[in-house]
Amino acid sequence: MRTLLTRTLPLLGLILAALSTSSVAQSGLPRPIGQLSDYGAALNSSGREEINARIAQTDRTLGVKVYILASWESPQPDVESFANAVFSAWGLGSSRSLLVVFLRTGTEWSASVVASASVRTQYGAIADSLEHRMADLILHDRVEEAMLALFDGLDEIKRPTKIAPPKKTSSAGSHGLSPVVSILLVAAGTAALVILIQRRVCPRCGFFLRASRRRGFSRTRGKVYSCSRCGFRRQR
Repeated sequence: MRTLLTRTLPLLGLILAALSTSSVAQSGLPRPIGQLSDYGAALNSSGREEINARIAQTDRTLGVKVYILASWESPQPDVESFANAVFSAWGLGSSRSLLVVFLRTGTEWSASVVASASVRTQYGAIADSLEHRMADLILHDRVEEAMLALFDGLDEIKRPTKIAPPKKTSSAGSHGLSPVVSILLVAAGTAALVILIQRRVCPRCGFFLRASRRRGFSRTRGKVYSCSRCGFRRQR
């Protein structure tokens, strides 16, 4: 029984793949050529190698399989309908996958992104975000740069956002003085300096006065402030 299953399962897979390819062909939609299907010849050989490398890298880091289709023909009226039809025909809805379709109509390019349910659950409106990122490049027919911008957007998803720590602010009550207290301290310090200057600085030459007690039996005893430089005396 096990030997029979071993031989039957690969054959069944080939039959399902053939039926899927046949249904794609009957619908008029392009068949997938790996994960990069450049029917529109939007890339040169080096460009294809770079995009394939970015596809493999995204598969490893995000676990998301990115499929890219560039086409010049579409059986659908617009690129969004075309992308949804291809997404369904290629059977991408059951896996963690992302389909990006680049469609050339005449001389102009347009693009649409379709994400599977599992990708939307984890990353939200990722399709709209990537379309917005590529919009200006597509408008100027820079398709290869748009593909690279797509993968740059996917790279930003896997880099954690660094949040700057909040700045520490000292409160007036616990870590600092209130403005009123600061003003009072400045005023008190100024007044003390003025008093010191009036009492201990000579008004003639600016030299410091020397204080000594006045001796005698008079009731008006007190201190005498004298200047050793110019001889100025003051009694208090």
